[in-house]
Amino acid sequence: MMGEFGRTPKINAAAGRDHWPRAGSVLFSGAGVRGGQLIGATDAYGETPAERPVRPEDVAFTILKLLEWTRTRNTRLRAAGR
Repeated sequence: MMGEFGRTPKINAAAGRDHWPRAGSVLFSGAGVRGGQLIGATDAYGETPAERPVRPEDVAFTILKLLEWTRTRNTRLRAAGR
C-alpha cells in the first residue's frame, strides 16, 4: 500500500489537510518481505525525511526484486525491437 504524499496532522482553513510531498509511507507484505521493519524517519513534524530517505525508484526496485523480475527474462520486444 502506498500514497503519493504525506498529510499534515492539522485541519486547514478549508476543513481539509494540506500535503507534505517530501514524505509519505509505504507498506509491504508478502513476497518474502521480512516483517516488523521500519526504514527511514521524518523530522519531528513528519514533513521532511530526516533519516535514510527512500526514493520512488528504490521502491520500484524493491518490488521488482521481490517478484524476481529480470530485464532479460521478462522484457518483451515489439516488432521494432524496442
